[in-house]
Amino acid sequence: AGSAERETKKNRKFQTKCIQISKEILNEEPIIEYRPPFLNGLELDAFFQKYRIALEMQGAQHRLHSTSWYKDVKKLEDIVNRDRQK
Repeated sequence: AGSAERETKKNRKFQTKCIQISKEILNEEPIIEYRPPFLNGLELDAFFQKYRIALEMQGAQHRLHSTSWYKDVKKLEDIVNRDRQK
């Protein structure tokens, strides 16, 4: 596996662990990959309704410019802008 694949797998494992810890602390099952109307289709990694808490993990694709993740700089800028909106 390439370094981008390893990084993606590590990020997914981290995300799963964060959600699991949050479930135990909040004693609630979250909505996974939630798209609230006010975000115009943008997705949150997890949303806990009772406390109105959203989780959004920032994986390497949010920090690094890699051609395996982005075709061009414009797409990277779009993702950064969407993250700011969330």
